[in-house]
Amino acid sequence: MSEPFGPDLDEFGCLARRMLPDGRELCVVPLLFGRARLTLGPPVQEGWWAQGWEFPDPTRAVAAMLAFDGRGDPADGWTRHLPSHRRRPDGDPSREEVRP
Repeated sequence: MSEPFGPDLDEFGCLARRMLPDGRELCVVPLLFGRARLTLGPPVQEGWWAQGWEFPDPTRAVAAMLAFDGRGDPADGWTRHLPSHRRRPDGDPSREEVRP
């Protein structure tokens, strides 16, 4: 039987996950066109997340997940923050804009 999310994903569709000391969880989810989203929120099995940042590729999202302490924004390189509608063309913080 084939894997429901692909061979590299866990049962929740994450490429990688990491628990923070405060009980929140970081999860990297693949998106279409080779992109990835880093999510932050309650443990993934609860079915929702509070924050989400999109990255151009999974490698950058996983690197951000490993370096992120859960406060503020993750390291530079993200291109879209979903709850706030902030966007950073090419991941450049100097070009940040809000586009609902």
